[in-house]
Amino acid sequence: MNALRKTTAILHRNVGRRFSSTFGVVFDVDGVLLRGKTPIPGAREVLLELEATNTPFAIMTNGGGYPEDKKARQIEQILGGGVSVPTERMCMSHTPMRELAHKHRDELVLAVGKDCAEIRKVMANYGFNHVITVDQLHRHFPPMYPDVKVQDPLNHDGRFDSQPFAAIFVLIDPIYWGRELQITMDVLWKSVLTLTGMHVGPENHEEHPAYEVVDDVAQALAFIKEDFAKMQAEKK
Repeated sequence: MNALRKTTAILHRNVGRRFSSTFGVVFDVDGVLLRGKTPIPGAREVLLELEATNTPFAIMTNGGGYPEDKKARQIEQILGGGVSVPTERMCMSHTPMRELAHKHRDELVLAVGKDCAEIRKVMANYGFNHVITVDQLHRHFPPMYPDVKVQDPLNHDGRFDSQPFAAIFVLIDPIYWGRELQITMDVLWKSVLTLTGMHVGPENHEEHPAYEVVDDVAQALAFIKEDFAKMQAEKK
């Protein structure tokens, strides 16, 4: 709290429009602006001061699993008081994946995360045109992980025969780690999904890249103890 007040005072005295092109501030969310869904004292005032002095700022978080605009609106609502967080200044754990859209735009990719509808929105916003989530793939092929019952199986009609998976994107911690790991490894090791199941492609087939986000092992949340977070690699 004292640190944020001191920052506000420094900005008020020293930061003018003539510095706006060379000076900026990047904030984390958990433990810096918010504690869970509670504003940290002084956070609102600092953001308002930055906006008033035309000082660029951005907000980064190792959270994710839904679009950047949703997170920006969430922060605005919690902080209140007229705080504005432009979507383009919101960087989530998976935001850098946007840069990979040009490489995999029209290829079939597997997306891993919690809420399948949300991560599909994220991938679509980034420019990926052919995204299948683990939940969708499981509904097409229930035997891939029989321990989780599929409520509404889908008929794939051989849709994966001619277009193998080209890459895997892990956007956030999944709920069913067992299912996600099993299906993800199946896609990594095997290349063709047919009416009779998944088959190994040619021995010299190209390996699928797997892009993963966040290597943090703990994060600050509302509870007094640290919360184990996404322990993942940048890329395999």
